[in-house]
Amino acid sequence: MDNGNLLAAVRALRGKNAMRRLRTNGRVPANFYGPHYETMALDLDAKLLDNALAHRRPIYKLEIADKGNFEVILREVQRDPVSDKVLHIDLYGITRGQKITVTIPVKITGIPIGVRTGGGILEILRRHLDIECLPKDIPEYIELDVNDIEVGESRHVSDLKLENVSILLDQKSTIAAVVPPTVAKVIAEVTAEAEETAEGEAAEEKKAEPAKE
Repeated sequence: MDNGNLLAAVRALRGKNAMRRLRTNGRVPANFYGPHYETMALDLDAKLLDNALAHRRPIYKLEIADKGNFEVILREVQRDPVSDKVLHIDLYGITRGQKITVTIPVKITGIPIGVRTGGGILEILRRHLDIECLPKDIPEYIELDVNDIEVGESRHVSDLKLENVSILLDQKSTIAAVVPPTVAKVIAEVTAEAEETAEGEAAEEKKAEPAKE
């Protein structure tokens, strides 16, 4: 089997204890679904899964024992926050020739001239974008070069040039901007003040609660 492919078995057991046993035995629970496919609970070999994910493909070939072969994209990968091990994965079955909607990360490259020479601060407003395209055209990420952004300037969805891909967001939506340090400071102060107010209100509410018997 190609190292970039996925091999799975139908999972009969459900529940937290069953999932814990699967992971202890080197298996990763998964869900397979799609508009034209039967929803199935699966489990995959953890080491083979890690190896496949390392290939970072937009589309993976999935072989389910006794069920056949499918093409899938990764809908969600849940990882342990400490060990980074995959805890659960959602696999979405696709059909060649039919457009799908996926969420793609935005990769910011470069250092804005407004940061290098103007003392500005780069504000990234969107780190992911929803797009629609054919499965074969799914990009690994959407790149945005911010090298030439001056203080007070910004880059929008309309500045992205992608072939065969539609971004499902208003063209005027801002992705990144370079703001003066004073603006960034005001934003930070307002955010901190709002958090303090919320904490204070929560504390007052707690004091006002009747004692539990």
